[in-house]
Amino acid sequence: RCGLPRAMGCCDGPCNRTSKILGGTACCFVLVGVALLLVAGNVGAPEFDAEVEDKSDFTVEISDPDCGKYIYARATTDCLAVFEGLTMTDPEGDRFTAWEGFSPSCELATMPDSWEANQDPELRMITTLYPMYYLDWITGTYRIESSVAPLWVVDMCEAGP
Repeated sequence: RCGLPRAMGCCDGPCNRTSKILGGTACCFVLVGVALLLVAGNVGAPEFDAEVEDKSDFTVEISDPDCGKYIYARATTDCLAVFEGLTMTDPEGDRFTAWEGFSPSCELATMPDSWEANQDPELRMITTLYPMYYLDWITGTYRIESSVAPLWVVDMCEAGP
């Protein structure tokens, strides 16, 4: 009559034991699916904030020798040009420019669901600043200047590897 096997028990009045088991199993699969969707929706990009946003001349504090800074610019900028337009001054007043105390990170691809890709505007890593200069740990206030584009800075220990 209804096109389903008689053992399903869906055509003749109340559901039988088989249909109850299958219905319960289906509900469990739906609940597992909803739970997975909720977890997947919360996994995405990591949650942390830039300590400097959209600035070309600023200072950052490095108090832990194990925690440097990631330096970003808009994803649409010429990474190498931004890198070569950077000047940094360490806490002792020594200035250094691109290639003297740091190297570019321009070859690193931005992952589609990364922190950088989820920013507005989308960012890309330009370089990193470590408090080590010629094998000497120098913590304190660093001045960063960019003659090419505004920058964003994130603490390495907050962002993770």
